[in-house]
Amino acid sequence: MGARMINFSGWLLPVSYSSIVEEHLWTRENASLFDVSHMGRLEVEGPESVRFLDGLLTNRISSLEVGQCRYTLMLNEDGGILDDLVVYRLGEDRFMLVVNAGTTGSDYEWIGSHLPEGLRLSDRTSELAKVDLQGPRSREVLEAVLGWDVGGLRYFRFVEERWQGLPILVSRTGYTGELGYELYIDADRVLDLWDALLAHPLVRPAGLGARDTLRLEVGYPLYGQDIHTGVSPISANLERFVDWEKEFVGKARLLREKEEGVKRRLIGVRSETRRPFRHGDKVFSEAGEEIGEITSGSYSPSLGLAIGLAYVDVDFKEGDVVRVKGRGDWEARLFSYPFYTEGTVRLSL
Repeated sequence: MGARMINFSGWLLPVSYSSIVEEHLWTRENASLFDVSHMGRLEVEGPESVRFLDGLLTNRISSLEVGQCRYTLMLNEDGGILDDLVVYRLGEDRFMLVVNAGTTGSDYEWIGSHLPEGLRLSDRTSELAKVDLQGPRSREVLEAVLGWDVGGLRYFRFVEERWQGLPILVSRTGYTGELGYELYIDADRVLDLWDALLAHPLVRPAGLGARDTLRLEVGYPLYGQDIHTGVSPISANLERFVDWEKEFVGKARLLREKEEGVKRRLIGVRSETRRPFRHGDKVFSEAGEEIGEITSGSYSPSLGLAIGLAYVDVDFKEGDVVRVKGRGDWEARLFSYPFYTEGTVRLSL
């Protein structure tokens, strides 16, 4: 389809088909189709799998109903973030973990090293493909193509149905801030689904570039840039995904950090310039003191200005004037993300 391709964690993936800005704006207004089969799909199954996952992940898994999914974090013993992921409860004792491409192998090894006897861990990444349909008009597209009603599907819920005789899992989740769905289907038949969705006049393909600008506008972190083993959920502004009422790997270290406080915390940075910040740019106070570093930065197509995420000294707050220096020199302000708040992600259908 004429896409510009790159190597991404060992996968050949499209950065863009037309332009990043065009694909971004189309997603905000209509519906875009993303190939995201690079994301890992691990399954944990067996008696006591609920208890095991509750002890491994920061968010509570035992309260999930079958047909529900939840965002959570997996930490090492030092409280560093090994990965951020979404857990799907497929059955009473069966779960799917959707993890990042670059951490699929290490996640598999980490989970396997903690796996108690009687549980099974499997990697279904190569057999189960994944595509995302995102945008405010994604529901009407999906219903036209699949032939069944998804209007009753609530946010972070999923259904397992059939399409052209094949099992297909559809979840109301995504990474854009818009109403959208993630679809899982047999890898041998995903091209049929891709073509059927793209045949709809409201749908265009979109690549990793638009996926990145869309997620940054709504403040979703990117693993490997904004979050990694060198930061904790507290410093990464993700404490809301930590259930302090249960035990989990890394909790003891997080409790010490919570008591002692962190030196830097993730915050938004915004400037009226159209020239984007870049990963690694330094953040300075008005007095000229270096106080932080940009982890993600981009031009925001929806807002028409530069936005970014940065780890900044906790003494500096939202609204403070700063300077960002790298390949450019910008006056900016610290900002409490999300930057873009008009998304349809939680739209009641």
